[in-house]
Amino acid sequence: MQRSEIMDQVRHIDEVLQRASDVAQRDASVPPEFKRSLDALGAQMVEARRELNNATDDARIVQCIDTLEAFGDRAKHACEHTGVTQPELRSAVLQAHSELSNLKHRLH
Repeated sequence: MQRSEIMDQVRHIDEVLQRASDVAQRDASVPPEFKRSLDALGAQMVEARRELNNATDDARIVQCIDTLEAFGDRAKHACEHTGVTQPELRSAVLQAHSELSNLKHRLH
């Protein structure tokens, strides 16, 4: 898989998560634990994009995606266990998690 494909996929996932984060921040009924996990994943996305731009070897790229997928797991878990009921939030987190998992498996 080429770096440009990876970057495109990460950029797409980041856009999905940014829209979800915007919704979550505007909705006071969203559990704080879920907001924190979404914020942590968003921060990790920023870090990952910076690292992917500077990565010089495939192992570093794989490690970066593995880390993102772990943060995606946490966000999915928080979504499922904190009572998030907003369909757009659930859908965004599950989509991001699925896409990160697929990306990780394509790289391994």
